[in-house]
Amino acid sequence: MELTRSFSADQFARALESWDYLMAGLAFAAERQGIIPSARQVLSFKVAPVLGAAIAVENIEVMDFEVIVHISGQLHRQVRDMPPGSRITGFTVAPPPSQG
Repeated sequence: MELTRSFSADQFARALESWDYLMAGLAFAAERQGIIPSARQVLSFKVAPVLGAAIAVENIEVMDFEVIVHISGQLHRQVRDMPPGSRITGFTVAPPPSQG
């Protein structure tokens, strides 16, 4: 699937505001532990749950919004057609497209 419209980080953040329930408990737990993103950052998983990692505050870190969207998109494209239970031994990250 290819998206025909792109969103800025601010537009995306405003859209998420309407989904207050989206992992709110995990976000509050991260905040209580001092894991607080700046204006251009978001909470991210240290190791993606798609790779079998826990959805837990211990697996949360702060990441630049554009970086994590770029990496997550590539990761999910690489694993989406794998059969359930497949062993993942690595993945590659390509450089971001030029801003030209």
